[in-house]
Formats: sequence, C-alpha cells, structure tokens
Amino acid sequence: TARKQLVSSAVSASPPHLLLSGPPGCGKTTAWLMFARQALGPSWKGTTHIYQARDRAKGKATAAFTDFLQPQNDGGQSLAGKMSLSAFDREFISVEGPPPPAGVESFGTGGGQRPISRLIVIEDADHLGHRIQPMLRGMMEKESRTTRFVMTCRAPSRLIDALRSRLVHLRLPPIPNKSIRNRLSWIFEQEKEVAEESVLDDITHVAQGDLRRALLIAEVIAAKGWLGDRSMVQEYLLNTKELDGHKVLQ
Repeated sequence: TARKQLVSSAVSASPPHLLLSGPPGCGKTTAWLMFARQALGPSWKGTTHIYQARDRAKGKATAAFTDFLQPQNDGGQSLAGKMSLSAFDREFISVEGPPPPAGVESFGTGGGQRPISRLIVIEDADHLGHRIQPMLRGMMEKESRTTRFVMTCRAPSRLIDALRSRLVHLRLPPIPNKSIRNRLSWIFEQEKEVAEESVLDDITHVAQGDLRRALLIAEVIAAKGWLGDRSMVQEYLLNTKELDGHKVLQ
C-alpha cells in the first residue's frame, strides 16, 4: 500500500525522490510532512524548502525559482547556497518536537547520520512548465548526494518522462467516505458540538473523498450555527463554492 511504501522510503538509509499524486484532499501534503520529519529528523523545518508551482503559472515566482535551480558562484548567498550542507549544522537545532511518524529516529547518537541534509518540496508540480522541468532534472542529478526532492501533483502525466523516471511514484486514493464521516464525528465530539447525523451525511457526500473540503464545509456550518438545520446546510451546499466558504470564515 501507499502507506507502507511511504514508511519504507522515509526510514531507508538513502531515501528516494518522491512523487505523490492523487485527487484534492487525499493527504499529499500530510504525506510529505511525515516523510520530511522522518527523513530529516527534528531539524526538518529548518532544512525543508517549499515551492508552489502554481505561483509560477501565475507569473509570480519564475525568476526566483530559476535562480534557485541555477545558482551562480555567489559564495553561498543564493537560496540554494544558503541551504547547502556546509551552511547548516544539525547541532544548532533543538530536538524537541513531535515524534517521528515511524516511531523511531533513523539517525542519532550511536546510529550514524543520514546522508541527506535538506528536502525540496514542489507542490502542484504538474504546473511546472517544460522549460523548468529539464532544469529541475539537472539539479536533481547534481544535488542528489545531500538533497531529496518531493513533488505533489494531480496529473503526473504532465511531468516529462526524464523527471518521472527519477522519482518513486506513490499514488494516493481518495479518502473513503467512512473515514471522512468518522473524522467529522470525532472533531465535533472534541469541540463539544452536536451535529445531526443527516448533516454529517450531506457533508460527506458532497466532499467526494476530499477531506480538506469536508473540513472546510464543516467549519463554515459550525460557525453559522447550522449543525442542526439540514435545510440550511443543503441550501448552502447548493449555492456556494469552496472560495465562498473561505470568505465566510474570514
């Protein structure tokens, strides 16, 4: 299963580059967060760089990402240079924090140290253009001694073959309706809120395997005080989009 493959990759002595694909809200971001914590240890936040490829599609970050992929001889002042192995010392990072997802650290006192020092995460990598992708492949080849890449996407076919061939592909399925339903029930129980069973069923049905969407809808309905009014919930679901839900919460 995808879970076993993810754990196996994260605890490996030499973790692979990963490609996480699947529909919206299936857990791609959660999966790479767990991989990062397990593969890099307690210092993972200080050595993980996150790039949103959709920003590139909007023309916001092409130049910055190009500089990151092809840093000049600037004495380590570029983003890539500042994140190099020589620029970071694990001893400066506190070991406090959440435990490793696999239950055991893969390195530490008496256990040696992992060969990788940083993780580069590219969210929505299927929005990378064909000019960027060959550059990214070149960086993967050059920096593989100390760096691992994790990419998330919905349509892996939009990535060039030369890039996909260097990634271990894990396809995540939609979240089962039963799991979404149980999670909503658990959340409302923790928040000491009471929701009608029919309301939970409606949210689960509309979410269609997207846990993130289900949580957003549930939060809006709870904020509006409609947990016991199925008719208002149905009217809201029929006449609003996800962006409207964000505006309601804001």
